[in-house]
Amino acid sequence: MRSTLISLLLAISLYTPVFAAAIEVQTDPVNFNPEKASISSLGKLSFVKGVEYKSDSKKFGGFSALLFQGDQLFSVTDKGHWLKANIDFSTLALTQVTLSPLHSKKNKPLIKKKSSDAESLASDGTGGFYVTFERKHRITHYKDLSGPAITLPHPQGLKALANNHGVEAAVKLKDGRLVIFAEASDDENFSLAWFLKDKEWKSFSYRRYDDFKPTGAALLPSGDLLILERRFTLLSGIAIRLRKVSLDQIKQGNQVEGDLLGELAPPLTVDNFEGVAVRVNKQGEILIYLLSDDNFSALQQTLLMVFKLEK
Repeated sequence: MRSTLISLLLAISLYTPVFAAAIEVQTDPVNFNPEKASISSLGKLSFVKGVEYKSDSKKFGGFSALLFQGDQLFSVTDKGHWLKANIDFSTLALTQVTLSPLHSKKNKPLIKKKSSDAESLASDGTGGFYVTFERKHRITHYKDLSGPAITLPHPQGLKALANNHGVEAAVKLKDGRLVIFAEASDDENFSLAWFLKDKEWKSFSYRRYDDFKPTGAALLPSGDLLILERRFTLLSGIAIRLRKVSLDQIKQGNQVEGDLLGELAPPLTVDNFEGVAVRVNKQGEILIYLLSDDNFSALQQTLLMVFKLEK
């Protein structure tokens, strides 16, 4: 009886609703090039501003995606939480910051690493969100990020991906299609990718160079795609590339290839960037925002870097 009671109490404690926690976030400026402050260009991009975010909250970090809705910033983390904050675009300071658990389809907080590793976030265009997960590979839809998940049918080939090579990038096109990119595949030259049309997944592939893999995607004002790529080696560390993929390439069976916009690598300020978002300011400039995943490591940072896309 005693062991049964203990098991019951433990089950209740695991599934007690976890509410949003308000946290404080400190904003510190960072240099684009610590060695030469006068350098600010990066291919077709110009550096605008960069900050590092810090918080005493142990849940703050591991951000794998970036999405803006008005002056609100959204993200998801490697440990199954979602972030919501108001952002001042002039200073990049965050206020009214909350971290809340994502939920399963049974509306239970995601706890185990295997099921809580959220990697991308996309708007569904109606106030809801798509969230993709790796390890336990799946694509989910949330009418509200605080509510239960709706698991979508998985595209062919998704379940066969390695634990940490799942869907890292997702974006909804202007024509309504949801497009997703896996980090890798069995072919070292291509990553698997799919788009959802008429409730059916169609596959294509994304061309990779120099071992850079897609980790994020956003929509440019033209309707073309902006792809964030990352490479890590013990010798050279982390490097980042941004590519533009024309919309007309997103077709079933296509081998899609992007135009290189710029590469970010040491000694420039760089970290494990996985989130990317695009915003047009009052001056009509196209701004690209990159958010890094610090892997909850003291050796890494949570950075938000802003670049202007030159015409």
